[in-house]
Amino acid sequence: MLDRLPTDAAKSLERLQPEEEVLSEEELEEARMLMERRKRNAEAAQRRREEERAACQSDVSREYFSSGASVELPGLENFNETLREQVQDIEEMYAREYEDAANEHGVSVEEFKSALQGKVIEMVRASNFFYAVDADTVESIMNIDGRLKSQFETGTSKAMLNPGFRSKREAELFGITDDASENPSMRPIYGYFTDGTNGEINDTGTIPPESALSSYGKVNFKLKRARALAKATVSFADSILYEDVQPSPAMRPHFSSYPAGRAQHIDMVERTSKTEWTSSYTEAQYHGGVTMDDLESIHISAKNGMSEAEMNAVRQAYDRYMLAHPGSQLTLIEY
Repeated sequence: MLDRLPTDAAKSLERLQPEEEVLSEEELEEARMLMERRKRNAEAAQRRREEERAACQSDVSREYFSSGASVELPGLENFNETLREQVQDIEEMYAREYEDAANEHGVSVEEFKSALQGKVIEMVRASNFFYAVDADTVESIMNIDGRLKSQFETGTSKAMLNPGFRSKREAELFGITDDASENPSMRPIYGYFTDGTNGEINDTGTIPPESALSSYGKVNFKLKRARALAKATVSFADSILYEDVQPSPAMRPHFSSYPAGRAQHIDMVERTSKTEWTSSYTEAQYHGGVTMDDLESIHISAKNGMSEAEMNAVRQAYDRYMLAHPGSQLTLIEY
């Protein structure tokens, strides 16, 4: 371009071009030292952060993760590392709540967390695993689909229908993809656990009154215990809405599955069927799908608010299933 300008104009323009700045060896060394200092400061800040997190972690958690007895759950390849990170976050974020609960009970924080761990293990060990459904969906589940489906497949929900929000929360909790469209049939199925014989769970631990989960459905599917333990994580509250809980394996639960914000109420927890100690419920998250082969029994009753027409619909669906699967051990229980 300069060769097309008049000579004087070209020379003037050349004088306006910025000269390439060349750093001296001293300046280059100073820049390298500055970058190295920033790197060391960042590493030191990260170490302090890790030390602070480690200081919040209890001996109970250190023992839990150092024992090497991790539980492999279907479809959750990254879960053990996710669980470790989430537990650290909860112990750090809710340190004050644990401290207040310990003070209320007159023990140290470590003693309180140890007692809470024992209580969580005891409650899960005494429980069975269920899933509540509407009577009008039983036929489809048993004789058409042969399995349970989540809102990612059905596009419906008895609670919060928001696949985008739910998938992001599930990514945080379980280390799975936050892409709501990816492999929807393998998304967690949400049920519950209770020591109630027929799936009862409410403030009284009996039916009647109706189950606290009757809004999800009044038919209670009970899973085979061994199958449930092999695929379930548990929490003592709604894991999607409550941020102070982290689901842990049903086969090996951790105290972070009990809401930190209600830790002071732990003495009220006597049975998982009687949940007056929480505004939520005991939740089970089933991974890897739930098929008819995973079910042990179906529980129906007018005492749980079912009409005779609804009960008949379940009876008919059950009869059709047994006719098609004569070797099945599935039972229908009317209580």
